[in-house]
Parts: sequence; C-alpha cells; structure tokens
Amino acid sequence: MPPTDERDPRAWLQFAAADLEIVDLALRHDLGNAAVLAKLLEALEKTLKAYLVSRGWPLRRIHDVEALLQEAAGYDSALQEFVPVVEPLAEAYFEGRYPGFEPDETSLPELRQIRADLEPLLQRLRTAAGS
Repeated sequence: MPPTDERDPRAWLQFAAADLEIVDLALRHDLGNAAVLAKLLEALEKTLKAYLVSRGWPLRRIHDVEALLQEAAGYDSALQEFVPVVEPLAEAYFEGRYPGFEPDETSLPELRQIRADLEPLLQRLRTAAGS
C-alpha cells in the first residue's frame, strides 16, 4: 500500500473515521474507559487537522485539540462555539494520562454524552474539509 499524503485532508478524515469506529463500537458494547476517551480525542485531532490542511494550513506536529480548534477558528470564527465542548474532553484526557491529577473516571454515560456533543463539530469540520 502506498503511503498516505499528510497534506491530503481525505487521508486525515479516513484515519479519524477509523478512530470513531472504534469509539462507537466500544460504546455500543458498554465499554468505556480512558482508552475510549483517548481514541475520541485522536479522532477530533485528526478531523481538525483535515479541516486545517484543507484550508492551506501548514501541518504542525501538535496534539493539543484546544490549540487546533483555535487555529480552525481563525478560518471560521463560528467554530468558537465549540470551545465549551472541547475543553472538558481535553482536560479529562490530560488528567487521565499524567500523574499529579485525579485518575480519569469518565463514566460510560459521560463518554456517550461527550461523543454526542462532539458530533456537530466533527460533521461541520468533515463537510468543510471535503469541499
């Protein structure tokens, strides 16, 4: 298989879709843990990068979804409305991965709600990146 092109938004969207399939499969089977939260965050990151790359953004090796959302809002200020959705996700992920914080105890219902809350943002970014 030839390598994917990191400047191609479609490649980013394919990787994001695979991450979301894992998240959705886990949630359908009542599996919820820090790994599911991490996959959800990775899907968001890749979808944001698809959008940004589609706008001519020079790819940066960054994993901070809050910073990526701010970059995206530079192209579409209406994306600022999603900051309250993204901030708690990033915070929960960070707290679950590093010492010095309470362990992540995001419940299954909370994970389902986060997934649902992210869908409008993901859909908007996917649509814009595909155009």
